Amino acid sequence: MAKKDCRDILVPHIDRYCNVVGFTRPNLKYDQQSINYLTTSVITNIKVNVQEHFVKMLVRFINYRLDVKNQQKRLLGAERMSFFARLRYLKQLFLLDDIPQTDDLDLSNLESALLEDIWNILLDRVIGKEGKLAYLVACDPLSFFPSHCALSRLFERCGLPLFNAIPLRRSFIQSHVRIDTMILYQHVLKVSWREYDSVDKMDLWLRVCNLGSKAFTTRSGMAFDGSITTDGTSMSVCLKHPDAAKYGRHKHRNSEQAIEADIKSQYIENNLTACRSASNVVTIDPNKRDILYCRDLQKRQPKRLEAGGSKNPAKQ
Repeated sequence: MAKKDCRDILVPHIDRYCNVVGFTRPNLKYDQQSINYLTTSVITNIKVNVQEHFVKMLVRFINYRLDVKNQQKRLLGAERMSFFARLRYLKQLFLLDDIPQTDDLDLSNLESALLEDIWNILLDRVIGKEGKLAYLVACDPLSFFPSHCALSRLFERCGLPLFNAIPLRRSFIQSHVRIDTMILYQHVLKVSWREYDSVDKMDLWLRVCNLGSKAFTTRSGMAFDGSITTDGTSMSVCLKHPDAAKYGRHKHRNSEQAIEADIKSQYIENNLTACRSASNVVTIDPNKRDILYCRDLQKRQPKRLEAGGSKNPAKQ
């Protein structure tokens, strides 16, 4: 159905509702610019939310279901080591890092139920794709958004602490609204298109902003190109590089393979030559929690810094 047809159907009902509640509709003839910024903001928030939290919440779901916290306090010695070895194997299995070659997995009833819950929300997203789950989520987060929502429902069904699958807002009004040159002349200055087309756009901005202030100063090759954000009190100036894509021309979208290759290229094992030639190196192990490796400038010996602050020589 075309947009005009939808408008013709909905507007009469909306008008009657506005008359009932006494609401006067704002006269926004050119509101598509603000809506485009709002849409981009919502989609970006969802993508970042999935990238940052989906795998983390999936691992947390496994830990809650297997009662890892209490088992860690209760078990000692060999039993503790055996439990965590089993836990590592199960996480590789649940997160599809280690695909079993046989149907006989030797799982308990709880582990089998947990495996079914997780695979039900993951298999459709990862089947036929190469790479581990974390890479797939980083490369194409929006394809895992339905899985992220399904995981939220699993938390609720199992009575676990809930999380927001979708970033929530208390208001539909943006905290910071983007104002570009088109919004400026249409909604703020309310000048005609003829007047807008006959003057330089910086002359329009001079009517509302002091372009000589420090905030508008060109820095690092980037300059003010006619875009700000404001919440009605404070204001942020958007600077743009001259080589950046022009408005309306979208940058070519990289393929999933190109994004995955770019992520892998940033890992330490692919940059050993640069690390060895540098005078001072700080590296973070992504597979360990709260562990940082660095090199002592005096003794030229690697050290490991843990979250608690202890310093131990790193094992070669």
